[in-house]
Amino acid sequence: MIPQEVLQFRKAYESNIGKYYSGWVHGAFTLCVFLGVMVICIAKIETDFSEEWLTVPIVFCIGNLTEYVVHRYPLHHPMGMLAPLFRIHTLQHHQYYTDQAMEFESSRDVNMVLFPPFVIIFFAVIFIPVVWLVLNFLVSANVAYLSCATATFYFLCYEVFHFSHHCPDASWIAKVPIIARARRVHRFHHNKRFMSLYNFNITFPFSDWVFKTEKFELPRGSSS
Repeated sequence: MIPQEVLQFRKAYESNIGKYYSGWVHGAFTLCVFLGVMVICIAKIETDFSEEWLTVPIVFCIGNLTEYVVHRYPLHHPMGMLAPLFRIHTLQHHQYYTDQAMEFESSRDVNMVLFPPFVIIFFAVIFIPVVWLVLNFLVSANVAYLSCATATFYFLCYEVFHFSHHCPDASWIAKVPIIARARRVHRFHHNKRFMSLYNFNITFPFSDWVFKTEKFELPRGSSS
């Protein structure tokens, strides 16, 4: 059962969601944009093996560390000009979804899970072209396309994983082993007492492993 305070917050937040908003359209838009960027980049990559392909694991690791650092600090601590990120994430997302109420009830609740469409557009139309131009100038076109394809894939993984973490427990995606494990980790992160301390990787917990911030259970002597 969803706690009363969560229900009240969700009802109050409803006024911020457009009348015609659909989480399924939102998700489809996100998926189409990311897949489109990836297809364009992959089509331009030279497939001959070379040291340039080391770009993929390097960008993947950078993406994982970036996800961790951004989530651990500005998303959970008000930091000057980045304070709006704290407001949206900690004061809204973590009120809308708690460890006692992780599931979305309708597609409109997806509004509090996926990044807003303007962020996706900024990523595809501004961020990716700028990254490509810089890397093409400094290194090579192949490295630029590999980097952009990998960065887009990582962002897509983030959105898919986060969406799956808030799907109903009875859904098929919640039963996929890798997703089931990640959901357990993310549920712990949504415990209000520990959200700024543990489990900052939404996708792959590599940085959480490195910095020893992955937890599944409450520390001994603690209560929820």
